Amino acid sequence: MVSYKSGLSNQTLQRLIDDLNRSPLQELVLAERLYRTAKFYTVEPVGGNWTNMEIWCTKTFGPADDVWDFKMLNVGRWYKNDRRFWFRNEADRTVFVMRWSI
Repeated sequence: MVSYKSGLSNQTLQRLIDDLNRSPLQELVLAERLYRTAKFYTVEPVGGNWTNMEIWCTKTFGPADDVWDFKMLNVGRWYKNDRRFWFRNEADRTVFVMRWSI
């Protein structure tokens, strides 16, 4: 069996993630977008600690739905994709913004 190594070690990759998460939150970009014909309210954090935001969202809103599960018949409450948080309910986005506003 042939083994392939990536160009980045796990330690290097973790250091990169940590550095990205250390950048201060500069702004929260809000938008309304469609996904599977459903309206979503999105937040794109510029800077900030994505990992902490993701953990907080999971504790607050439950597990994120899988954006790539195309067999799913219902649209989920929230997703994380494309460096954005996607909320089905505008009130959920408002709670997020209130928690993470600078």
